[in-house]
Amino acid sequence: MFDDFFKKREEMPLALRAISALQKGNYQEALKLFDEYILMVENQNLPLNEDDASFYYNRSIAKSQLDDIDGAMEDLVKCLRIAELHQAYLELFNLYRFKQDAQTGTKYLIRAYELGNKEAEKVLRENTNYFNR
Repeated sequence: MFDDFFKKREEMPLALRAISALQKGNYQEALKLFDEYILMVENQNLPLNEDDASFYYNRSIAKSQLDDIDGAMEDLVKCLRIAELHQAYLELFNLYRFKQDAQTGTKYLIRAYELGNKEAEKVLRENTNYFNR
């Protein structure tokens, strides 16, 4: 039933189109759609919530795939100002590590772990003495 509703791209809500483009690896299209969606949400002047934070997180993924590392990091910081998403902390650590600055990013890795991120725990166990204190 719903498949027919979403068949035509123009009928699919903007947020779903953005996520779909990201999942398909169409990062340029995803970025354009996330930009449009975030602008629409920001223009409503309503308090932002965890769902809104996830769109900054997802846009950061598109930006990082398009080699806009600084832009991705800015989006992750915006995301974390709205809601503490453990995956955003982990991604921020990964981007610091990519920029050869894992030391600065370690505080984000630790926070991801504190929020229950299993991958962060694995990285901490394998690469630091965090659990030996």
